Amino acid sequence: MMTRTRKEVPTMAITIYAVELSCLPSHPCHIVLPRRSLLGTYEDQDYREEPGEWPAIFVCLRHGHLFARSGDNRQRISRALGPDRPIPPVWQIGVRCARAQCGKLRMMYTGNVLGSNAVQKGLLRWPLEISCDGHHLLRLDEKHIETIEELAF
Repeated sequence: MMTRTRKEVPTMAITIYAVELSCLPSHPCHIVLPRRSLLGTYEDQDYREEPGEWPAIFVCLRHGHLFARSGDNRQRISRALGPDRPIPPVWQIGVRCARAQCGKLRMMYTGNVLGSNAVQKGLLRWPLEISCDGHHLLRLDEKHIETIEELAF
């Protein structure tokens, strides 16, 4: 009888920057920051923020929580990377304020989801309210979501 052995897939550890979301205190969620975006840029072993983009709004689609995070919430983390363990994409979501006198476009970020359809389904699954200059969008629905764009790592 021949026994099949599992083929070893090469992996390597890399250091990346992520924003911690305190969904569960004992097991926080993380959203990896892209190497180059409006939020900032990796520079050697550091992450340089772009002025005017922070604080940024991050949403955990797994637990349905919104977080306003500043650059102080950034962390360096080590992550195994390989063909079966890619870095999940980061998504930039443009949400239009529903208030007639406002109409401001707000950006939110999420991660750990594959595909823009999955992002939209995840957003609509939870009763999310976005604050916009002192007022609320009410519950986020399809008509408020203008863009969902994948940011390359």
